[in-house]
Amino acid sequence: MSLLPSNLIPQANSLNRLVELARHIAIHGATSLPDSFRDSRDLAYYRSALRLLGWVDDQGIPTSCTHQLPDDPAELRATVLQALDASPLGQACRDHGGLATLADADPDDLEPMLAAVSTLSASTRARRASTLRQWLAWCAGADGGRGSGGDQLGLFAPKPEPEVPARAWPDPTQLPHNEGGARVGKVVDADLSDPGEVLVVTGYASLDRVVRFLATRNYDAGSPVRILFGNEPFASRRDSTHLSGDRLADEVRDYWLQRGISVLLAADVVAARDAMERHPVEVRAAPSPRGIHAKMFCSDLGVTLGSSNFTANGMGRQSEANARFEAGDPRFEEARELAEGLWDRGIDYRDEFLALLESLLQAVTWQEALARACAEVLEGEWARQYVPPDELEALEPPLWPHQIQGISQAVWILHNLGSVLVADATGSGKTRMGAWLLRAAYDRQVRSGRGRRLQPVVVAPPAVVGSWSSWLQECGLRWKVDSHGPLSNKRSLAFAELVKAITETE
Repeated sequence: MSLLPSNLIPQANSLNRLVELARHIAIHGATSLPDSFRDSRDLAYYRSALRLLGWVDDQGIPTSCTHQLPDDPAELRATVLQALDASPLGQACRDHGGLATLADADPDDLEPMLAAVSTLSASTRARRASTLRQWLAWCAGADGGRGSGGDQLGLFAPKPEPEVPARAWPDPTQLPHNEGGARVGKVVDADLSDPGEVLVVTGYASLDRVVRFLATRNYDAGSPVRILFGNEPFASRRDSTHLSGDRLADEVRDYWLQRGISVLLAADVVAARDAMERHPVEVRAAPSPRGIHAKMFCSDLGVTLGSSNFTANGMGRQSEANARFEAGDPRFEEARELAEGLWDRGIDYRDEFLALLESLLQAVTWQEALARACAEVLEGEWARQYVPPDELEALEPPLWPHQIQGISQAVWILHNLGSVLVADATGSGKTRMGAWLLRAAYDRQVRSGRGRRLQPVVVAPPAVVGSWSSWLQECGLRWKVDSHGPLSNKRSLAFAELVKAITETE
């Protein structure tokens, strides 16, 4: 076994900060950084850790795994552990120690284990073993899920949060919050999915989520959708805290053109632009001299107002405090009146908003277009439509990130080349991945209208016939699995039948 080089062993101590960085670049792109990542050496550690876990590729572009990080703390810890186990470091350590998972490793054995599987010097091994211990403690929830700081954090790293005692949090449908596994976004998204009239009052940093909402909204009912962009607290950094409508429009444009929007939202930008041209969508911006800092989400089902901006942080990550009033509550009508009053103060921003969307859809070189196409194939998010996401999310244990990515890539190869070979290390989950690949390919064929003519044949070594049958049943495919034993014996009674079945497949 070849020894692992230094760059395959993490030295980014805080998994909380690593997740923060991963989520940030998933939304804003690989070139955008959170404010806490300004030290170049510190940043290099964390980017290397992202590559180790398969959350970015060699060019630093976020993979599909990064866009699918769960919000639930327990699920997030399990996802990190699975990615670590599947990494070259995880595989080498598990093979060396005979471990099913790195979570089973004795913390005191980590440094000797690194000595056996890596080229690290003695002094470096001690530091990397310390980092690995902190990662495993974080995955086990032994440190409250916050991650330890350690000696390699940058100068701008956040301090560890104080211990928060367990408590019963209020009903999130009445007081939407992000505590105890609840998410403001679940409540707000449910209200905004109502086919009736919708009014959203939010800061302009919410542009990416607004775009996604407009792109995916069901407009069949013909009800109007209204978006009012308010000010952000950092607006005061400009020359004047009192922005006119034109000044605010300039600030919104400058903010997003400088920051950029994730390339994965390109299709949503096009869909949002088209929706505005075909459906009753109105957009306004905060007026002068008074700005609007309110956050309100109004539909015929309920009104939520409070601190949550319409962003990933406000909807699911930060500690927020909101109130929600359902239809029939006297305060519901009062809240709607407040939102309508703010809307009346807004200045028309529709044309400027469409112009901003057009600016975000800039022409690119053929090299960038090719890179984007490669990213689509390699990350494979598009292929999830052939395996229902609700089924994947309900799996126990869940599929590993590399399995989901492998299925996506293999579906593309099957569709374009007609056959695919999946080759991976022993213990990497090829059988289960293969079963879900067959499910994805089968669904794709059925949707193309060819399902009735499908004659699937599954042939496997005798030792894994049972495993194939079990995983196919998990996928909802009750297909017969044949052993390849009869194929080596032409006198076998099953030989002719099996060869005929294989030749009749498409």
